[in-house]
Amino acid sequence: MVFWSVAGIVLAVVLARWAEQPARTFTVTTVALTALSLAGPAVAPHTAPSTQIVLAASHVVAAAVVVPLLARRLAHVRR
Repeated sequence: MVFWSVAGIVLAVVLARWAEQPARTFTVTTVALTALSLAGPAVAPHTAPSTQIVLAASHVVAAAVVVPLLARRLAHVRR
């Protein structure tokens, strides 16, 4: 999850430089990517359902911490 948090920071930097509305673009993109990341635990073939739930929940919790912090910073970007 640390890797994807760093990828989110890189995405935020790129959007801060080139996006018209960086905070909105970042939020929409990361929510979509978080939803997509839930497919991994959902389709893990030999994993107990309880483990799948914990993995999915950890993705949501990590996104709930990182996304708002970065989006708030992007909302204050001056162009």
